[in-house]
Amino acid sequence: MRLPTIPLRFQGEETALFVVSSSLSLCLLLLASGCSSNKTAAPERSETAASVPTETLRIPRVGAIQAAGDGSVSKVENGWKVVAKGGGTFAAAVSIWPCGPGQWVGSVEARIKVVKGKIGLGLLTTDFHVLQEQTIAAGSDVQHIALPAASSQGVKSLLLRGLEPKGAPSEAFVEAVDLIIAAVKLPNAVSLAKVASAQAGALVEPGPPVRVVTTAGGYAYAAILPLALDNPQGTLFLRAKVTTIRGEPGIGILNRDQKDFQSQEFVTPGPQLQEVFVCIPSPTIAGSVIVRNGGKTGVSELRIEDMAVYAVK
Repeated sequence: MRLPTIPLRFQGEETALFVVSSSLSLCLLLLASGCSSNKTAAPERSETAASVPTETLRIPRVGAIQAAGDGSVSKVENGWKVVAKGGGTFAAAVSIWPCGPGQWVGSVEARIKVVKGKIGLGLLTTDFHVLQEQTIAAGSDVQHIALPAASSQGVKSLLLRGLEPKGAPSEAFVEAVDLIIAAVKLPNAVSLAKVASAQAGALVEPGPPVRVVTTAGGYAYAAILPLALDNPQGTLFLRAKVTTIRGEPGIGILNRDQKDFQSQEFVTPGPQLQEVFVCIPSPTIAGSVIVRNGGKTGVSELRIEDMAVYAVK
C-alpha cells in the first residue's frame, strides 16, 4: 500500500535585496583594498583539503520538525511534543539533509521520550519507504536512537508515526535530532580577519570573537566576509560558532552578482554558543558570507567565535 504524501514545508531560496547599499557594493568590488578604515587583504584561494584531517560534525536538525499526516507538533521547554493518532499514521517528520542533491554518508541520532502508547521511529525515503524503523514504547527514560543513513538510500526525513491501534493516541517528546557526518575543513576559504562592515550604521568589531551589531531595518546587511572557493570538491557548507545577544541575526551565502542568497539561517537569542550550518549548494558562484538583521524591526547583535567552510567526505 502506498504511504501518504507528507505536506512538508519547502524552505526555498530567498531573493536578496536587489537594491544593495552603496557601501556593500563598494565593499564587494574593492574588498581587496578594504571598504572601511580597516584595510583587508585580497582573499587567499582555498587550498586542497587532501592533507586536512577529517572531522566528525554534528548538525542539529530538530528545528526542522513539523507535523505530518494526522499528527500534531508543538514547541515545549527543552524539545518538541508530538501526538500521533495510531494505526501506523504519520505524526511528524524532521528533514535530515538541507543542502539539496549533495552526496553524504553518516547517521541520524535522536533523543526521544515516549510517554503514552508506542511510536515508530525510522528513516523516510524519497519514494516513501520507511527504513530501519524502531518501536519505542512508553517509559520513564529518554531513548537514544542512532540510525545509519546515506543519500544513496534516498533518505530525506526522520519519521515518527503512531503504532497503537487506529484511533488510540501516542505521545512523545523529541529533545534532539542530529545528522552526524564526516567532513574536512577547506583552509583559507573564509577568514574572520577579513570581516568588514557592509552598511553604514552597522557596527563590526574585530576579534575573535567578532562583534556585529546590525541596524534596525528588516533584513539589513551588517557584515561581509569574502569567500575563496576555487576548484571546490564535494558538497560544501559553512559552519559558524556564534552567540546571539539580541534580535534574530541571519548568516547567508550571497552570490557574486549580489542578487540572490543561495541559503541562509537565522539564529534566535540564547546565552550559549551555537553552531550554525549554512549550505553552499553552488560554490562556483558563491561570493561572500553576509551577516544581516532578521525580518523584524529592531537591532540584532551577535558574537562570532569561528567560521569555516567544510566539504563533506
